[in-house]
Amino acid sequence: MMKINKILIPLAPNQTLSDQFDQIFQLADANKATVTFFSIVEDLTAARLAKYVQQDLAQDLMNGIFNKQEQQLSAYATQLQRLYPNIEFTTEVASGTAFIEIINFSFTHGYDLIAIDANRGHKHHVAQSGSTTRHLMRKSPVPVWTTSRSKQAQIKEIVAAVDLAAPTPEGIELNTIILQNAAYLSRSLNARLHIFHAWQLPGEAYFRSWGRLKETEICCYADVEHKEREITLKNLIRHIDLEDLSLQSALIEGEPEDQLPQYIDDNAIDLLLMGTLCRTGIAGFIIGNRAESILDSVTCPVITLKPSTFKSPVIRNKH
Repeated sequence: MMKINKILIPLAPNQTLSDQFDQIFQLADANKATVTFFSIVEDLTAARLAKYVQQDLAQDLMNGIFNKQEQQLSAYATQLQRLYPNIEFTTEVASGTAFIEIINFSFTHGYDLIAIDANRGHKHHVAQSGSTTRHLMRKSPVPVWTTSRSKQAQIKEIVAAVDLAAPTPEGIELNTIILQNAAYLSRSLNARLHIFHAWQLPGEAYFRSWGRLKETEICCYADVEHKEREITLKNLIRHIDLEDLSLQSALIEGEPEDQLPQYIDDNAIDLLLMGTLCRTGIAGFIIGNRAESILDSVTCPVITLKPSTFKSPVIRNKH
């Protein structure tokens, strides 16, 4: 279960700390968490710079780049410390490929959450936010929070999107992880929890195209499928402590990439939790096509989660 003790916030050089992070700071303050501002500068080693300038000057240039970035992060930390006294702010600057350094630093140092501004002021969709955010969603074993497109004062409505048709132990475990984390956040933020699942009758298109089944028969089959999903959801919820929460369940017929964004809009959802592994595929290399489509469409912040068996392809082996 997620416990917010350490949050990593990656910031690109010269990136402004936007108001969209306010929700994350509120969560961190409520949990007396540590927040680390983490910046990755371009991998320009002194040896590479020495091709163009003297060795001593090259090293001075690298030191200057790091010092400037550290000063910017420290200024943010000092400013925010007055607003959020329960947070311990720290800073870190590294060089390399952004998503690789973010994943390795967060994993090695035991961070509970990576929070990243997916918009950067000019992107139209959360998941269409450049390679770093997309790589984090695909390859990070640490949960990733991507900010919304506009500032939201508080999180009052949280939705956990689950896949009740997940056929593997990994998929079943991921559903449990999503609900446990959503419950934790709902308690921390005093928010209502929505549990969402979009379903379809398997083979319905074939039933209709063959023309051999009456509409009433197809409806009967759909009713049976709906009841089976209800039972699966009840069994899932039964193993998770949700009794103290304001809870709303939604089993909606249709494609998840159509129905989930609509549900988010209709119910003024402030935060979405979902898994990002497709049902079949190589763990660590692809995010489910449906998940990407959903992330392209929603406007609220999103937390993406992985099962415990997930192995990131970019984690460095310890020697």
